[in-house]
Amino acid sequence: MFLLLSFSLSVSYNSFEYPEWFLRMPVGRSELFVVGYAPLYYNLSSSIEEAAEVARYKIIIAWRDSIVGKRTYSLSPYGKFYHSDSIFEIVDTNAIKDVKLSIIDTAIVKNMVLILATTGKELGISSPIISDTAWVRKTPKIPGWVLETGFAPFYEYEQSSWLNAEKDARVSLGMLINYHLEDLKKYRETSIDGASIESVNCVISGVYTLARYINRKEGYCKVIIGIRKK
Repeated sequence: MFLLLSFSLSVSYNSFEYPEWFLRMPVGRSELFVVGYAPLYYNLSSSIEEAAEVARYKIIIAWRDSIVGKRTYSLSPYGKFYHSDSIFEIVDTNAIKDVKLSIIDTAIVKNMVLILATTGKELGISSPIISDTAWVRKTPKIPGWVLETGFAPFYEYEQSSWLNAEKDARVSLGMLINYHLEDLKKYRETSIDGASIESVNCVISGVYTLARYINRKEGYCKVIIGIRKK
């Protein structure tokens, strides 16, 4: 059964600024906090319902996510440039029926509705473990955690950018845990063109989204996620 507590909550409107809980996510001891996204529809309750469904899906991804596939890339001055990507996630969607979801807060940013939801029984917001943006430049080391970041360019619909950045982070985390790297090099007389294939086949669980960062000037967003070391 779903537990959905929400529509008496106030909704904050802001043209461009994300709420604090979106940029620096609360982190509980056992409960999960997730953000659901949806376009802003004429009927706000429809947006909130869709965002809640996204939040439920993200919770079951956090519980257990199988990451399989490979991608080919080359290096550029700006980082990895991907030529192909066949990596996909296998998620047990039947587990959605077991999600008990409580909505803590809602916000509207541009034409997007956000909800902060939790699997916990209490509706308080836990403290974040990342309080600044230093992680954007270099992935930090936090005792007891394995961390990885994800990146995505801005799309017309910002929720797509954030969802892609989160998937990129999960894939990178999976590769950090268990990956195979194969270098393919094509030799020429004056230079070497390098291409690489990354492949992954692993399961990650207990994934927490810890923080998000947005750079509107350069047109990209980043997220950092983590799992607790056992």
